[in-house]
Amino acid sequence: MFQPIRYLRPNECPRCGKSTLKLVDIDVTVYNVDSNGILRDHHDGTIFYLYCNRCKKKYEVDKRGMAVSIKKKDISFNPINPMYE
Repeated sequence: MFQPIRYLRPNECPRCGKSTLKLVDIDVTVYNVDSNGILRDHHDGTIFYLYCNRCKKKYEVDKRGMAVSIKKKDISFNPINPMYE
C-alpha cells in the first residue's frame, strides 16, 4: 500500500522512525566591546533545534509560541509511488 502522506508521531524522528527527538535550546548573549576592552551593549537570543539521540541527526526548527516544527528543507524522503515515475 502506498502512503503519499505520512504523519509523524509526537517526537518521532523522520530519519530513523523512533520517538527520540529532544528539543535543545541554548541561550546566547553577544556583547559589543570597544577598542579599550570595555563592554558596551549586548544582544540576547536563543538557538533552538531538535536532536535525535538514536541517529544523531540535528534538525532546524520553526518555533511559534509553544509549537515547534521541523523546517521543510531538513525533511528528505524518497518517493516510492510508481505512479509518479
